[in-house]
Amino acid sequence: MKNWYSFLGCLLLAAAIWLIHNLSRMNVDIVSVQIVAESNIEGRALRASESLTVTARCKASGFRLIYLHSDDKTRVVRFDSEDFQYEGGDNYVIQSAQLYKYVTAIFGPVQAVESFITDRLVCRFAREDCVKVPVKAISNIRFKPQFTLLSELEITPDSVLVYGSPEILRRVGTIYTANIVKNDVRGDLHGQVALEKPAGLRLSQDEVGYTLRVGRYVEIKASLPVQVRNLPDGVNISIFPALVDVYLRCKFPMVNDDPSDGLECYVDYNEFAGSLSGKCVIHAGALPVGVISCRLEPEMCECVEKLPAR
Repeated sequence: MKNWYSFLGCLLLAAAIWLIHNLSRMNVDIVSVQIVAESNIEGRALRASESLTVTARCKASGFRLIYLHSDDKTRVVRFDSEDFQYEGGDNYVIQSAQLYKYVTAIFGPVQAVESFITDRLVCRFAREDCVKVPVKAISNIRFKPQFTLLSELEITPDSVLVYGSPEILRRVGTIYTANIVKNDVRGDLHGQVALEKPAGLRLSQDEVGYTLRVGRYVEIKASLPVQVRNLPDGVNISIFPALVDVYLRCKFPMVNDDPSDGLECYVDYNEFAGSLSGKCVIHAGALPVGVISCRLEPEMCECVEKLPAR
């Protein structure tokens, strides 16, 4: 009797080894899975309103094929909006040639899909209210000494679609980024930053790209006379102070020896005419080539109109 038990044990062990060996090998079989399509189609719901069946001839291990045959879970698959063709109404079509890009998302870790039995998928995406809203960056960036930004922070894309009820959408004017915090910056910055999503709304994307051009600078001080623009004929005004200190941040190395050459500082007579106190803001004209920014001291001046002599 003991020999019979040993024999049966060996037989079962051999059968188990044979079964595991065969199920570990690659096999080809037709399998079907249920999916729900998601896509970022402008003016449409994020998720299709109905689930679909995708059938294909898959090459995978026996274990994987058994799992696919027994798994009745509906998978959510994210498709690129560019892969859909609009068919009319709420219907969008994706051809089987495009489905090969999503094999892993649909079937999981199979070795290959030899062919799709489903030649195309027709997905229904309902219309959804949306508005295009600009994106504004929130940042806290500190530079190393003698370094500064060469241009404003660029956001790509600079606007996103916001989906939700019309009542809430009417109150949305700007979408903000998460705070971009950088310290001791001495070179250009590139990266991705998350968007702050208002409650009850959906955004067409969760993050945007940002670029900040950074360069080294030197600061030059100059004293320039304050001019008057839009001065009517026959009118004269006196300006106090008549000179303004200009602090110019220039790219390093400097483009020219005198970066203040060609820069005009001025007050606008139209602003003076509308002022009750006679105080006017001093403006800087177009910055010369190689000048990043300028700072004026003082920022305002006193203007007094001269009466014509009798």
